[in-house]
Amino acid sequence: MIGLLLAGAREAFNTRVRSESDVEEALSKPVLATIQTLPKRAGIVVVGRHESRWGDTYALLAANLMQIRPGRNGPTVLAVTSSVAGEGKTTTASNLAVAMAMRGQRVVLAEFDLRKPAIGRMFRIPLESPGVIQLVDGNATVDSAVWQVQLNGAGPSGIVAVPLGVKNGDGPLGTEGSLRVVAAGGQERGARVARSPRLPELLEKLGFGADVVVLDTPPALATVEMAE
Repeated sequence: MIGLLLAGAREAFNTRVRSESDVEEALSKPVLATIQTLPKRAGIVVVGRHESRWGDTYALLAANLMQIRPGRNGPTVLAVTSSVAGEGKTTTASNLAVAMAMRGQRVVLAEFDLRKPAIGRMFRIPLESPGVIQLVDGNATVDSAVWQVQLNGAGPSGIVAVPLGVKNGDGPLGTEGSLRVVAAGGQERGARVARSPRLPELLEKLGFGADVVVLDTPPALATVEMAE
């Protein structure tokens, strides 16, 4: 009896999350996909040499998200975050955006983690390219900050980003199943951009003609931006 009581007490006070069912029970939300740890510096894995191992996982995540997408006019806006830094939110946001584009969605991926921006590096966008900071400040136009991504380009990941409107390969980009990327445009701390009154207007402009807008955001428990 003492052993049973001790086992029951240990189970009652144990709050560690070990499985998908634990996550679903704690959050009262379904787990849409489970992604194994990626190789170091893997980046985009839904195309290229890693596609055979991780492509289906992100495709499942994209498909499940599309199933629960609310039926309404205008784009669906998804904010991808994490508890703390280093958990893979940027990798998830980037691969999810590519997977959705490969499913025929018109996707916009925007970098809102201005403390540690990584989207630009992920898609090889030049550091001097204007981005979210310049758009919020009114110092750049959307056309100058948006980069079009061709998903079957050269390179180890099969990803090529070109300025909006530039033709690459067999024709103009930005048709069905397209991906457009907006980098951070720099690095800054604080929630100035998150509190900006221009932010709703910017999101509306980025979503014009898109089906899905994916935002890579700062860690929710480590910064104030997500609360804003």
